[in-house]
Amino acid sequence: MCYYVRGNAVPSDNLKKDKAEQKMYNHRDPKRKNRRGTQENKPAEHLLSHLPRKTRLILAIIGVALVAALLFTGVLETDLHGMWEEVFGSDISGKKVYAPANENTLLEVHVLDLGQADSIIIRCGEHAMLVDAGEYQTGAKVVDYIKSLGIGRFDYVIATHPHSDHIGAMRLIPRNFTVGEFFMPEKEHTTNAFVKMLDEIEEKNIRLTFPAPGDKITLGDAEITFLSPAPGMEFEDMNDCSIAFIIDFGNVSAVFTGDMGVKPEKMILEAGYDIDCDIVKIGHHGSKTASSREFIEAMSPEYGIITVEKNAKSNLPAKTIVNRYKEYGVKLYRTDLNGTIVIKTDGNDIRFKTER
Repeated sequence: MCYYVRGNAVPSDNLKKDKAEQKMYNHRDPKRKNRRGTQENKPAEHLLSHLPRKTRLILAIIGVALVAALLFTGVLETDLHGMWEEVFGSDISGKKVYAPANENTLLEVHVLDLGQADSIIIRCGEHAMLVDAGEYQTGAKVVDYIKSLGIGRFDYVIATHPHSDHIGAMRLIPRNFTVGEFFMPEKEHTTNAFVKMLDEIEEKNIRLTFPAPGDKITLGDAEITFLSPAPGMEFEDMNDCSIAFIIDFGNVSAVFTGDMGVKPEKMILEAGYDIDCDIVKIGHHGSKTASSREFIEAMSPEYGIITVEKNAKSNLPAKTIVNRYKEYGVKLYRTDLNGTIVIKTDGNDIRFKTER
């Protein structure tokens, strides 16, 4: 097994946080004015005026040195950062901060190695969600993996779109686990996998929802915003009907796009959604139908995940897409090369663990 923290391999789970990699901000408010001192609370310079000039100069130098040391070590900046977020609920840029209520809470993302198919488990504390379930032939593997994590209930299950490599084994999920709410695009299909999935949803009386762009749900301390598809929107390619969303947890964000292509990518950009992220599950197994330059630039991710079969006859991922992400400095993880990929974050640091 390999372990990574922000891309650097280390030999064990005893991973130290790299403070240099944490996102830091300048939290001084230039509009903030000093409060004027009253007779009982006089300005410092007035209170020290009785001291000899040389003494005052020495004290001033010590004060400047102390402030400089605090700024240099990040102590003062961190305190101001926390104060800003506590008061305003956002970082200095105005972006909403979803800080974990419990400092020990982690967001976990498990990207299963199922060949050229998708099944992703996302867990935050005691809450869990499933995104797709892969082909029926690998359904037992998905069920066993979920059980190995000790998950017996999903707050949400998302079927991104009706293709079998995403929902083939979905019928097994309600049979083996409790499901709170089921999300899927408002797109019908006639395949056996699709019909059996709907039968299980109906039989278990699971709430079925067709999410719209801008809809939000929470998973523990994380917030999920749906990005696509728009209600009533018709696409020639069923892949473009894929549910896409962004999940925010502390200072870390991740985008999941199913198999959607450049058309819905453009619609998301035109809608003005903030999709700046650290991690992206790259669309359509790294196909040339997705990952436009404009979309990658808007996301500006550090890491990209590709679910793809080893030695796939489809020649995926496309070399042009792999090279495009590398051009933007994105570190890639692939299930054909790395096996199952597990990502854990406390809202600041990101840790990767790969099967191989």
